[in-house]
Amino acid sequence: MWRRKAEQAEKRNKELEDAETARKTAEMTELERERARADQAETARKQAEDRALRLQIAGETGLSIDILNDLNGADEATLRAQAERLAANVVKPPVQAGTNTRPAAGQGPSLDEKINAAYKAGNTLEVIRLKRESASK
Repeated sequence: MWRRKAEQAEKRNKELEDAETARKTAEMTELERERARADQAETARKQAEDRALRLQIAGETGLSIDILNDLNGADEATLRAQAERLAANVVKPPVQAGTNTRPAAGQGPSLDEKINAAYKAGNTLEVIRLKRESASK
């Protein structure tokens, strides 16, 4: 019973918040509405540029985008410096003795290697396609 009342109260609160937002928007002048839209567009553009920069740096340094998202650099130079320092400190798995790091003639990279390369390059669609291919086998 208390859950239903809590859900009703939350629903009513959401309705009131939506009504208040609509009231404030209606009270705005046309110029204020256009400024708000422009601000939203600018914010979205900056987020897209930041994401693209992080993807580019991830591909260049070999780090995953998840790691780069945790870096706090605000500009390209700072992000690059942080990523390069991090990449230099990442321990790479040792190559097993007696293994060849190049595939045999006529043999391409494995599916996992293709997925990793696409991920590092920031090619999300290719990663999805390769993972589906891997799941179907």
